[in-house]
Amino acid sequence: MFRLLWIAGAMSLLAGSAHAGGQSDMLFTPLSGKGCLLIGTDGETGSSTRRCTGVAGFALLLHADDERASIDILSPNKQAFQLNYWDVATLGLSSVSERAEWHLSDRAGKREPIALVVRLNTLDQSDLAHPKHRALYVTSTIARNAACVTFKIDASLPGAQAAARKAARDQTLACLAPIQSTN
Repeated sequence: MFRLLWIAGAMSLLAGSAHAGGQSDMLFTPLSGKGCLLIGTDGETGSSTRRCTGVAGFALLLHADDERASIDILSPNKQAFQLNYWDVATLGLSSVSERAEWHLSDRAGKREPIALVVRLNTLDQSDLAHPKHRALYVTSTIARNAACVTFKIDASLPGAQAAARKAARDQTLACLAPIQSTN
């Protein structure tokens, strides 16, 4: 009995410390299925846009064009912030993973998103004879009137997800510049 109470107490402390450490500051939303509604297609190019549910009145516009993907963050007042993954994260083929990871904080007494982390699946074609499937964690900072990609890391590296989450909490990171093509 004492052992069960000790285990229950320890679990309670762990749960409390996880809450205090900001675990409740992360929410996940889907980037496919019923969480996303097709809102536009181009019959000629095959491009499409889906509106995906977000948090705190925000939504995501998921763009697919020429086998590449990008996301816009749509604010509650319908202002769209283009993240331009196809220019900033990778120049190659890409698709987004199944979910978006939102990081929230208090702003003026309201719970609002401050960052978004998305796993981006890519095809590295720098060696056309041997293309490589890779994944990146892409972190975007969300301000009141702007958003941009501020961090990206190869998802196969040790600690990559932790680094992406750390970047999500760092509101001082600058926006990444577009990738310069070597062609």
